[in-house]
Amino acid sequence: MGESKFVPVGDGTDVGLLKFLQNADIPIQTEINRRFDVNRVIANVPLRTSSAGLFYTACAVDEGDGFINVHIKGAPQAVLPLAEYVCGDAGQLLPLEQQAKGDFLDEVDKMAETPLRVIAFAHAEIEKTNWDQMVAMRRENTLNEVLSSLLVPNAGLGIKIVGALGLEDKIRPKAKSALHHAMGPVEDPRITVRMLTGDTLATARAVALQVGLVTEAQVLEAKSGRHQNVIMDA
Repeated sequence: MGESKFVPVGDGTDVGLLKFLQNADIPIQTEINRRFDVNRVIANVPLRTSSAGLFYTACAVDEGDGFINVHIKGAPQAVLPLAEYVCGDAGQLLPLEQQAKGDFLDEVDKMAETPLRVIAFAHAEIEKTNWDQMVAMRRENTLNEVLSSLLVPNAGLGIKIVGALGLEDKIRPKAKSALHHAMGPVEDPRITVRMLTGDTLATARAVALQVGLVTEAQVLEAKSGRHQNVIMDA
C-alpha cells in the first residue's frame, strides 16, 4: 500500500498519533513495515497499569543491529518513574533528577489543562547478548513476561524520555447543552453525573469545566486539595 493511500484505523489515540506523523510528511507506512515487521517485534506489553492507576504500553523490537529497542508510550505519570534520562533540546542525554522530573510534570500539567490528552514516549536499548541472558535466566517466562519484568523503576535499562505529545479530544457541540438539560443548575443538580476517564485529573478538570459539569470555584477547591473528588461527584 502506498503512503498516499494509507489510512490509519483502530484506537483513536493511535490514529491521532499516526495522522500527526502523516501530516508532518513522515512515511509512516514505510516505517511501520520496516520497524514493526512481525518478525522484528519480539515482545509486547499491551497494557499495564502503574501504581498511580495510569496506563502505558511497550514493545521490544529486534532491529538486527545487535540491540533490542524497547519503545514505551503512555500517561506521563506512568512512564516517568521508569526513566533515568531525558533528551535535551539538542538531543543530548540528561540525568532525570528530581528537579527535571518536576519540570517535566509541570509542563505536562499545563498541556493537560488546555485540555489535551498528553502521551509520553520513552526508549531504551538493550544489547542483544544481555537480552538473551535475561531470557535464559527466566526460562519459565514468556518473552512478554520478561519485558514486563524489566519495566520497573531503577531497573538500570537506561530508559530515556524522548518527548511528550498532546492530543485534543474535541468536545461534541451539544455536550454542554445536553448535560445542562439533564442536570439542571450545576449548583443544585437534579441528577448526579459522574465522569469516568482514563486521562489525568488536570485534563478531567478542564473538560468538566468546559462542559459545565463543575464550576470554576469547584475546580479551584479541587486544585487546593480540599475537594479532590469534585470531578467524580459533581
